[in-house]
Amino acid sequence: MQMVQRHMDEIDAASAGETWLVELAQRRGGDYADLHKCERDGGIRSVWKGRRLLAYYVVLRDQVNWTILACHDLSEDLEPKTETAPARAEEPSNVAEPLDAIQRRDAALSLAAQFGMCDEPYHKAWLIDRMVRVLSGAEYEAWVAERKAGVYGPNTHRWDVGLRP
Repeated sequence: MQMVQRHMDEIDAASAGETWLVELAQRRGGDYADLHKCERDGGIRSVWKGRRLLAYYVVLRDQVNWTILACHDLSEDLEPKTETAPARAEEPSNVAEPLDAIQRRDAALSLAAQFGMCDEPYHKAWLIDRMVRVLSGAEYEAWVAERKAGVYGPNTHRWDVGLRP
């Protein structure tokens, strides 16, 4: 089974991945967990039973700086198969489903309510960038490119993605 989800930040994605992995490890008898942090954002967490890899999840950033959680269950063949057992439904992925205007507005306002009180300019820059990502959706890269362009070429101005509070 494979599941992919999109999250606003690495903490939320890792928390969801950890919940999924712990539940699977308990159900399948996992006896060892391993964590590999990436040099920048993200990482890989795996669970093992002896020398057999049962499952893992990967947290990484996509091209518009959303955090992606990809969960992979490699142990499905350990479950007994029966004709009467219902097939497991895959969790829906919100990666390919664009948000409508009301959902984008609500998500941007939620970010403002949650992080708008931060005082540091690099946190404010992060908030602005996140709100722009939510509001612009797939047009984010083009929107930023327009902001950066000026009389001296495509990188006349700087777009700061800031730091998460």
